[in-house]
This record gives sequence, structure tokens and C-alpha cells, in this order.
Amino acid sequence: MKKLLAGSIIMSCMLLLAGCGSTGNSEGGSKAGFNQKENADQEKVSQENTSEAQEVILNGGFGNVGNNPNNLWQSGNNGWALAFDETYIYYSLYDENVGLYRVKYDGSENTEIADGNFTSLNVYDGYIYGVSQAGDSGPAIWRIRTDNFEMEQLTVDKPVYTLLVFDDMVFYCTHDTDTNKQDIHALDLISMNDVVLEENYTQNRIAFTTDGSYAYAYIVQNSDNGAIGIYRVLPSEVRESSEPQYKFSKVAGGMNLGYFSAVSFTPDGIRSISSSKDALKVFLYENIDIENLNWKSEDSLRIECDRDALFNGKASAVMAQTPRYYLGNNIVALVTGATAHTTYIALQDYTKGEIYYFKDCNLSDGQFIGFIEKDTGCYGMRDDVLYLIDGVSENDTSYELVTITADGNMTRTAVQ
Repeated sequence: MKKLLAGSIIMSCMLLLAGCGSTGNSEGGSKAGFNQKENADQEKVSQENTSEAQEVILNGGFGNVGNNPNNLWQSGNNGWALAFDETYIYYSLYDENVGLYRVKYDGSENTEIADGNFTSLNVYDGYIYGVSQAGDSGPAIWRIRTDNFEMEQLTVDKPVYTLLVFDDMVFYCTHDTDTNKQDIHALDLISMNDVVLEENYTQNRIAFTTDGSYAYAYIVQNSDNGAIGIYRVLPSEVRESSEPQYKFSKVAGGMNLGYFSAVSFTPDGIRSISSSKDALKVFLYENIDIENLNWKSEDSLRIECDRDALFNGKASAVMAQTPRYYLGNNIVALVTGATAHTTYIALQDYTKGEIYYFKDCNLSDGQFIGFIEKDTGCYGMRDDVLYLIDGVSENDTSYELVTITADGNMTRTAVQ
């Protein structure tokens, strides 16, 4: 294993987060929203049985997960989201230092775990889960022990492009490059039984989230940026089924909540910051009622106004495919050269990315708080802190760990 070079240095739309006062609208009984009251006892038992180490990983209140679903969704197509445990931050680089690494929260003990590129990182019960081409079968799910870095390949058939570990199951998507069809699977980590939940989707983007009891799939159609639907399933029911295929239940459909980072998840539902088709207006929706698809109600709509009237046009930092994170009741948006053309931001320096902070989700009162010197795509939120792995410059092979707190304070620490 090689070590990453050290020095003074810097620094991953559609499912997950906590903040901005989202409370959820669903109730128990037959309600189809994320906040399922009838499963409260089950969630409580599940959390009580979770180890102390795993409790630290329960980011954003999502339950027994390997990563905050928003980290996986906000990383968009590349999927280089950070993952966390109580001691380390895990990340994957795709530049000249390509590989899977971990580093302590103070920037020390930076160690390469494995060669090659790993995406959709989850850390769960002593293992790192991710998608990699480390084998000969194309992108597959691998897991690596956190104590001795032993690797094991879990899937061998169709290429995999995203996953979420929840309640001892890996929910993941495959993509058949010959037919351009996608399937959704659930792999039971106890029995290693693999179950097909949905199949034969075409040209969609799929993200997973949870309310602590159900696993949800948010399916977005690439062609028109509209959601085909939201599906859910109880892991325990999949585990108890003897069938090779167990269908998701569709709880919502026909929505247009936005594509990629426009959508963020909470344990209670969905929030969305999107723009009109001509990108002249900005909309911020909260407390979206999933069951009734009432996401444009007065209770949901918080902001609707001209883009240029907000923060001198910089409110477009939370539009299109720009990653954004809710830290407490605030928004941090990351604008890089790759997304500048879609966000209508005139970057101060096109060789760098820019970071914007919106206190209390107020898009009329944002501020520029710093640059991304060399965008690695490695972003991730744990609790109310956003972490980035950033390069010192385009021509430097050293890195820094950037932290941004809920109050907008940003610090840089050398990775070494």
C-alpha cells in the first residue's frame, strides 16, 4: 500500500439530509410518507441493538445506514462521496493518486487502503462497501475489512453504479450496457441472498434513502428530469421472502422534484431547491407531502422569486447540478468549473471552485466563504459538518482536509 503525498493542501441532484426545519407531514396508519409512526417501535428496537461504533455512523437520523443518503446523491454521476466511522474519513481519488484512502479527522494517518477507483462508499459493521473495477467483471460491489483491508467481491454479473447499505442489506442498482436496462437489487448481508426488487428501467437515475424503517428508491427519468416514482420496502420482509424477486411498493409518482442535487432527503421526506426551465426563477420547497404529492402547497413553498433578485444572482449556486448540503438550518453550495455553466455563476477564477453559505436557507442573504483549489469530487457530511478533500493546486499532488461547520466557519488541515 502506498501513502498519499502529504503537505499543506486542500479539499462528492438525487436521495438525503436533516435540517432547514423539515418536520414531515405523514402520520401512521395507511399514510405513505417517510415518517411512518406505525414503525416507531421497530425503529427503536433496531437502534437499541446497534453497536456503539455504529451509532456514530447514523448520520442525519437515517437509522442503521452505511452513509448519509445525501452524500451519495449529491456526488451525482461520479459518486465519490466521503464515508465515515468514529475514527476515520474514507475517500477515493481518481487523479494521479487513484486509490481508496482513509484519514483521521485531524488530517493525520492518511493511508491507502486499496488501488483503483471506489465509488458509493459506505462504512458499515467493520467493512467498507463500494463499487470498483478491482476484479475482471466490470464495476462490482466490493467490501473491505477496516482492520486488515482484506477485500471480497460480492457481485459478479451486471455492472453496478450505486448502492446504500441499510439494516444489514445492500440496496444497489445494476446497468446492462447491452440493453441499457437497469435493475434494483437487495443483497442480504446475513444470508448473502440476492433479491431483485425492480427491473428493466431505461435511462434513469436512481437513489436510495430511508426513514429508519423502510428503504426507499427515488427514480428519476433522465429524459425530462421528472421523477417516475418513489418506491419502498421493509428489509425484514425481503429477508423473510423465499422468492428470488420481491417487488417494491410504489408510494408516489408523477412528480417533478428536480434532478440530481436539486433534491435532498430527510428521514421525514424530501426537500427541493430547483429552478424554472428557463432558469430565471428559484424555488425552495420544504416539508413535501409525499403521499399526496402536495409539494407545491403553501406549506411546502418557502421561496419563489427571480434568480437575479437573490444574492445578486448567486442564489443560482443552489441550482442545477451544483452539490448542496444542509448543515443544521443552513445551506452550503459547491460550485465548480464543471457545473458553472449550468448554474449561471460567473466564477471568480475558472481554475477553482467556489463555496457559498446561506444562513437559515435564506437565498437572499448568502456569502462566498472560500475556494475549492483542486476539485477531487470528494465531499461528504457527517452530522452538521461538511468535509472535503481538496488539492493544494492543479499542479500539486498534496491534499488538505477542509471542514465547514453549520455556522459557515471553514478550516483547512494538511493531509499527512
